[in-house]
Amino acid sequence: MRTLGLVLWISACDGDSGLKVFTEAPSVTITKPVAGEVFYEYEPVLFTAEVDDNQTPVEELTLVWAAAGGGELSGTASIVDNLAILSVDSGFAAGDYEVSLLVSDEGAQSTEKAISFSVIQNLPPSVNFLSPANGAEYAEGQLVVVTAFVVDGDAESNEELVLTWTGGPEVAGAPTFPDASGNASLSLADLAIGNYNISVTVTD
Repeated sequence: MRTLGLVLWISACDGDSGLKVFTEAPSVTITKPVAGEVFYEYEPVLFTAEVDDNQTPVEELTLVWAAAGGGELSGTASIVDNLAILSVDSGFAAGDYEVSLLVSDEGAQSTEKAISFSVIQNLPPSVNFLSPANGAEYAEGQLVVVTAFVVDGDAESNEELVLTWTGGPEVAGAPTFPDASGNASLSLADLAIGNYNISVTVTD
């Protein structure tokens, strides 16, 4: 039989004693927008960040979103699980921005992360009629093809542009979007004698 012995040394000590807990600063990772992302002026911008802390529950952390040189951002803030969200529905004026998120816990530990992005002007699209010429004359019953040409240097695709046709004769069936080349055509047949006005508006 083997016997295992245990010896304990107990001594008195001066000064403070007790359990000391060392906490880490909150962790912060900005997930939206991505660095260098580009927005149009005054379009809504969504900021999100993954946050965590080993001492303070996420919903009890203090979060401050701020723009460099512009103070705290105003918007609709929320927290879903570990995701901090700020929606700035009014967007930003054109320019370059750096937005930071400062997260502080109840132990006075804090972490700050920042993201940079740009905002550009949203220039209006342009539209011109390629045919017919303004004031052109046609014989009664002759086929008339109305073609508009649309340009928008800001749009990534012509599918982002919406056409609204108005006037007479009836423009039902007119294309709502230009094709990949920027053209949109409407064919008018069997027109009676008379004067006709057609207009088209493009919206990006």
